[in-house]
Parts: sequence; structure tokens; C-alpha cells
Amino acid sequence: MTTKRTQLERPRKTTTTTETVRLFVELDAVPMRDRGSRDFEQRAYELAQRLDLGDEHFCSRCSVLDRESGPCWPEGCVARDAWFRVRAVRNQLLAAAGLNAPPRVRGH
Repeated sequence: MTTKRTQLERPRKTTTTTETVRLFVELDAVPMRDRGSRDFEQRAYELAQRLDLGDEHFCSRCSVLDRESGPCWPEGCVARDAWFRVRAVRNQLLAAAGLNAPPRVRGH
């Protein structure tokens, strides 16, 4: 069903606390082979909620803990846009933690 409503893009107001940065650093240090546990998934979702990225984490499966160099979705896909939003927050967290952020990804 079509609609005449226009989707609004409102800037998000994420507040990065010291505790949130600490949780990010702790979870980001977990090796990839150990990220399948229930405890890790719950803590990763908690981090996403703190960063106001719960929808991106749950629906698009994008996480600030992902280290991919670029999105795997084609142009126009909602998950691709979510990946860029999440990546921007990841770079902010890396900067807040004093870690080096990877170079910017082309394509957005």
C-alpha cells in the first residue's frame, strides 16, 4: 500500500559515556571465534541500545563491533544505510577510546 508520508531523517543524539566506551573496548577486544556466546550477544545488544542503535543491531544486523572495510549490501538497501550510520558511531567510539579509526570508506 502506498503512502504520501515523507520519511524524516532526524539526527540522533547519542551520548557516549565513559562506561559505554569501556564496554565497547572490552567487547571489541573479544576474538571473533568467541563472539557466538549468548553472554557476548546480550552485551553487544546492550551496547547497541546505549548508543541508540538497537534497530540497526536487531533488524539490519549491523554492529559497532563489526570490522568490515565496507558494506556488503547493494545501493538502495536499508541495511547499507544502517551500516554507514553504525560505522560513524564506531569511528567516534574508537576516537573516544584513543584507538586508531580505519580510513573512511568510499561509496557514501
